[in-house]
Amino acid sequence: MKNFKTILFVTVIAIALLGCDKEEILPSGSTDDVLTTGSTDDVLTSSLLKSAVKPDAKLTGEFNIELVYDPETPPANLTWDGTISFEGYGEYGYRFFSLGGRYPGQSFHFNEIYEFYDLNNTDDVLLSGHDKGVMAPSLRIPEPVMFRILGDIEYVKEGGPFEMWLGRHVNVKGTYFPEMDPPQCYGELRIN
Repeated sequence: MKNFKTILFVTVIAIALLGCDKEEILPSGSTDDVLTTGSTDDVLTSSLLKSAVKPDAKLTGEFNIELVYDPETPPANLTWDGTISFEGYGEYGYRFFSLGGRYPGQSFHFNEIYEFYDLNNTDDVLLSGHDKGVMAPSLRIPEPVMFRILGDIEYVKEGGPFEMWLGRHVNVKGTYFPEMDPPQCYGELRIN
């Protein structure tokens, strides 16, 4: 019985290492519709091209935003505006529209809508979504406050630079500096 297990194990390893050659996978003269539409190389190239269209596993950018004071805006509906830059993608406008927040304990929980926009045209929204975050105020004032945000990408401009990221998740970590005038945030955003 022990010899049988050893032989079976060696056979499985040999098959895995040796694999199959192209003729075994796609035999010539096959009557299968998929195989007769093109040569073996065309089918393999087509598969590679389809997989190349998918975006990277993640896209990471750095941002800096500041509080925008508007006397007509209620304090609960704050707006933040600034820039975000991605290596290989360039720099874009980055803004948040607060949907309010609360203190259920010692941390501040907030909801917001975020947008990436073209810096040359602030009305040209390239990506947007909804997110929720939490901020834990520091007990060692005036030290900066750390925050985390999680959200989803709900809209991308068709033909825009972020088109392939629709439906992905957004993770943000950053630092809030309330003592600056106006208050500012710096951090990192990751789409995955």
